[in-house]
Amino acid sequence: MSRRELTVLELLPSLRSMDEIASDLTFSINTLKSHIRSVYSKLGVSNRRCAVLAAHEHGLILSSGSENQSTQARLISHR
Repeated sequence: MSRRELTVLELLPSLRSMDEIASDLTFSINTLKSHIRSVYSKLGVSNRRCAVLAAHEHGLILSSGSENQSTQARLISHR
């Protein structure tokens, strides 16, 4: 998985909307959707919830919110 796909994947467990995530990442909504489709395909899932569960099972994201907070802090610091 690419670095950008992993960044997107780390933000999927949040309660943020796709518009909010795209804004945080300074992506267009279409770019975000493209990354999400790629993530879903690579994980063999078809929705956000299943992607998060599969990512946890494969050790791609942590169960706690600490990784999400870390990713969000990096995003804010790069603005």
